[in-house]
Amino acid sequence: MTGLSKVIVALDCRRAERRTLELAARLAAGKGWRLNVLFIENIELCHAAALPFVWEVDRLSATLQPFEPAQLQWLLRRQIRQIEGWLAEIRDHRSLPGGLVVERGDYVQTPLAQAGHGDLVVFGSRHRWQVVGLKPAVWVWYDASPEADRALKMAADLAAEEGCQLLVAVAEKDLKPESGKVLHITPDNWLELVRQQGCTAVFCPRTSPLAVRLTDEAPCPVLLV
Repeated sequence: MTGLSKVIVALDCRRAERRTLELAARLAAGKGWRLNVLFIENIELCHAAALPFVWEVDRLSATLQPFEPAQLQWLLRRQIRQIEGWLAEIRDHRSLPGGLVVERGDYVQTPLAQAGHGDLVVFGSRHRWQVVGLKPAVWVWYDASPEADRALKMAADLAAEEGCQLLVAVAEKDLKPESGKVLHITPDNWLELVRQQGCTAVFCPRTSPLAVRLTDEAPCPVLLV
């Protein structure tokens, strides 16, 4: 676990959920890492708002109305203030160095570009993250890389803390992770299983081809090591 120094938690207008921030804060506090919160203003959404022919449907009235830059900026500022409030409340209970930064760019690539080799990047889910009854498993995609070994250790610690099962997905039958229940499964079948069964969190090496897909498809926070 040497080399890990900070947790970067990435949020945007579709993935601003307090539980994701609290999960990242717990991981940072438990290891004495810095917590950097990054709110990403989606550059494509900002460009779309500047186009004269883009309209949106009002959720309450179901009527069409212009989608304008001023309105988008108001919505983004409101979300940023909300996240600042969450972060202040979390810091009332935990002493964590770090802060909130707002950047315009790509939701996945912007935080990954800022992450050092050993840092942890936490992505929120744009799908509904709902836990009912027993907590669903903590999942790990394991490929025997050094990053996967770190991910497995962190996932095992989180599963023990949360009191839920640790499930390890591998694509090759000869891979033998040291902990967790191991499932030999293809990447596509694993993603479908994660979507169907739910998850408390998913850990994955950021070097894996699955990493970017997980940030879009997983119904829970995605933690890339």
